[in-house]
Amino acid sequence: MKMKKIAIISANGMGDLVLMAMLAYNAKQQNDVTLFHPHYEVYQKLFSHFRLDHPQAYEPHQFDLTIVENDHSQIAYQIQEMREKKPHIIFIFPKPSLFFRSGDFLFDPTINFIENLTLISKQLFGMAIKSHGIELNAPYRQNIKEVLLHPLSKSEKKIWPITKFKKIYSFLQEEGYDPKFVMTEKEKLSLHLGDYATLTTPTLYDLALRIRQTGYFIGCDSGPGHLASSLGIPTLTLFPNPKIGIIWRPSYHLNILATPPFKISRIGNSKYNLLDFLWHRMVTVHSVKQKFKKLVHEANV
Repeated sequence: MKMKKIAIISANGMGDLVLMAMLAYNAKQQNDVTLFHPHYEVYQKLFSHFRLDHPQAYEPHQFDLTIVENDHSQIAYQIQEMREKKPHIIFIFPKPSLFFRSGDFLFDPTINFIENLTLISKQLFGMAIKSHGIELNAPYRQNIKEVLLHPLSKSEKKIWPITKFKKIYSFLQEEGYDPKFVMTEKEKLSLHLGDYATLTTPTLYDLALRIRQTGYFIGCDSGPGHLASSLGIPTLTLFPNPKIGIIWRPSYHLNILATPPFKISRIGNSKYNLLDFLWHRMVTVHSVKQKFKKLVHEANV
């Protein structure tokens, strides 16, 4: 059987790459795969088992099959325009889109990202290994009582207040855990963490090594949460929207969501959503404490 050349084009977030790497890993078992990401240089060492490149280097004629995670970016639109002449390009749509056509994949909104990719991988490649293939020389969950707290997100409206994170930090200490904030040195200064224990790592690879050894991970909707889940760490994610959280929660491994109890609609035709302003009030410190206890229980059943 001839090996096919396959291009997999990820959206631009860290979480996107960590998730799409599962599809790439399955494709790679019997094919020649190139994984494209706008910031591929940052991920080169962590994903050294893949050929990585920038989407601008993508040439459709070089591949037998191209799979694109749609994110409405300029790159996605450019590839979309190639499809009339290049029928071997298919798109994955996390939500409905006017660009959908026969042969594309639209996610089932009732299951998470990895479960959706599992269905796609089985259909395209006849297998669905729940892994991205990253291998790290670090003892798994060696620091079982350590809890890493990541209080940031690429989107400011997804950030739970640092004052509440500090209360969770104190709660964890009282419960006998060893909490640490994890972030860059610059982020640490901006959050005024002072004497709170923090962990900073020079590279993403070093961050992955360190996450692999921790007991639990608590964070906002962000790439490090997906990375932690993909490394087998039980995660608790603070998510603004319970409906969107179903698909976008970290989903390689055990995850508990802390969300508002219900979805709040937009204000008329405004681009603003009440949830952007209210969700962090509705996700209380008490509720996050209870969710963490549930996470620990389920991780040890």
